Amino acid sequence: MVRYILSYKQQKIKIKGLLEITLKNFILVMTLMINLLLQPLLSTLHAEQAMSGNSIERKKALRKLTIKPGPYRGAEAEAPLWMTELLENALADPNPTVVAEAVDQIGNLKIRSLSSRLITLYNESDSKFRGYSERVQNSIIETIGKNKGAECSEFLSDLLEDDNGTPSGFTILRAIKNLNDAGLTAVLQDYAIRMETISLKLQEKGVDALIYSNFERHGALAREIADSLGGANE
Repeated sequence: MVRYILSYKQQKIKIKGLLEITLKNFILVMTLMINLLLQPLLSTLHAEQAMSGNSIERKKALRKLTIKPGPYRGAEAEAPLWMTELLENALADPNPTVVAEAVDQIGNLKIRSLSSRLITLYNESDSKFRGYSERVQNSIIETIGKNKGAECSEFLSDLLEDDNGTPSGFTILRAIKNLNDAGLTAVLQDYAIRMETISLKLQEKGVDALIYSNFERHGALAREIADSLGGANE
């Protein structure tokens, strides 16, 4: 009798477990089906908003792509093709703030296939977005830092070598930290030495501390990142 009761309880546990698994599978299948059915509708709605004559509406449409946690934001899975195409088209928008929003979203979604396009846009932005190029360029730098690959590392390395302690230098350094490529350690160390040398020369000339301390901060951040990259790859 005891064995029968135990057996009955075990069967109930098994059945309950099977029902839970079946329910989870059903929910998963239904979620996938809904996503598949809604995706064409969502892509159409986003495309219509993104092509609106109002730049504010176009920015809102792009921001909605990642405004809430979803299956693409921060995920390893690639963003769907319609998102990639939508953002690629937005990079040609005449309004630089819309372009900057598109660049930010490319970084949030980690669409690495558009890295080359972003680098080209960076080089064109001075002539393309007069007065607003810095906003677009800083967005590109940050997004490139979120992507991976030799092309991204080379791009940021070249930018750092050309920087002379500008405000954009901090953006470049943070992007390199996000990229997390130990191959850039030497470039960071050289940059730190260069910034520290400039700071010392300015101090010797009796320049105001507010000016030379800026170069010190650049150098200190570069060394900090170089140390973190070296430690992470030992």
